[in-house]
Amino acid sequence: LASLGSCIQLDIHLKLRPCSCLYQIAHAANDELVQQSPTTESISFQNDTRLPHITLYLSDFQKNELSNIADTLTRLISKRDICQPRISNSDSPRRIDIDHVMIQGPYSMYHISKTYLLQHVSDTIVMNTNSFIIPNQTIPGWVHNLPEPERSKKVDYVHQYGSPNVLDEFDPHMTVGYDEYAPSDKRQKILEEILSRFALLEECSSEKSKSSAGEKKNLDKTGKDGPNIHWEIAVGIVGDWGTVLEDIWVMMLQECKDQDGPLQQLAAVQRG
Repeated sequence: LASLGSCIQLDIHLKLRPCSCLYQIAHAANDELVQQSPTTESISFQNDTRLPHITLYLSDFQKNELSNIADTLTRLISKRDICQPRISNSDSPRRIDIDHVMIQGPYSMYHISKTYLLQHVSDTIVMNTNSFIIPNQTIPGWVHNLPEPERSKKVDYVHQYGSPNVLDEFDPHMTVGYDEYAPSDKRQKILEEILSRFALLEECSSEKSKSSAGEKKNLDKTGKDGPNIHWEIAVGIVGDWGTVLEDIWVMMLQECKDQDGPLQQLAAVQRG
């Protein structure tokens, strides 16, 4: 557990619902990684001991600021400073896509397309909660190995925001494995095969699959969460390898009030 004294490591993230394609792909890939390398694969999503997610902001926070973090996120969502665009067609900007497999060292990941919506939500959360972090955090070792000017930028972001992966360095992904021994090409093949397997399905789950809340299925073809999927922002306790052990706060994003909101304006710019 990444918690020590007055410090607690938190992952503010996009929570993946069991009915979503991304959740099912993450579980299928992780199950296969564990099955192929049961003694060396360190991450397991079985029994919900680790939660698949898309990180928006991960940093060391002050424990006594937990209520302020929750209050701040509640305000941002309630005022629709972060919100979901209304659904207008099948190309809704609410959609989340996997664009490629990413194997970096021991990490097995699916890279998520960085849309204006994900960027906006991450930026807004970072700018409104970074006052609650622990100051003067340690620069991760891997940052020092980066070329300039990327290295200096990430060092600066750690000093300011307690994370090297924020703002223009935000790089959304979904981690599904951590294995220091299994060959990278083997893990690459597993993740690609899982993604291809889901691409052949009309839906990501059987007709009997429904969420615990009994909601209607809102599934799309592989690598994509359909436009009707509602997003939830969650705050989770961080475990080893950047995993989320449990969520301690969750809230669903609301739809933007009108089609002229900030996210719709950004969408119009992108389409132009």
